[in-house]
Amino acid sequence: MLLRYLGICPRVRALIEWPAIVSVGVVGELLGWPRLPLSPCSNAAGGALLLAGFWLHTRCHRVHVQGHESSSGIERIVTRGAYSRIRHPMYLSLIAMYVGVALAWGIVWILLPATAVALLTGLTATVEETLLLERFPHEYAEYMKAVRWRLIPGLY
Repeated sequence: MLLRYLGICPRVRALIEWPAIVSVGVVGELLGWPRLPLSPCSNAAGGALLLAGFWLHTRCHRVHVQGHESSSGIERIVTRGAYSRIRHPMYLSLIAMYVGVALAWGIVWILLPATAVALLTGLTATVEETLLLERFPHEYAEYMKAVRWRLIPGLY
């Protein structure tokens, strides 16, 4: 079931994931849930992370116009722009936006769905690589050799 969810078109997943995060924020506001420490610094850091994620996402979408389609619909491997540095910069941008909105909102419990969705997004990158290796065996293997990092240069 998890693999099936990970394979859902990113546009459809966004219709599930963003409302889940926002709902926790709204409920937290209504019920007066605890706030993150170091506010307003944590809020500002979250806002900056959200904006950076959005900026990276739009940059990635310019070079990978099929980035919002399901993995099975990808017709070619994109190696330009941020894709020349990491293999899944669009997923990195989503993770930055999820965590950024949670920090910017500032409610402690909003970090749970944001972290869960961020982990699912990282897992999606791993699963997608298996599919891309099956679809483009030689080309994607070469790309993986040339671009060593999946999401975070020097780390993962």
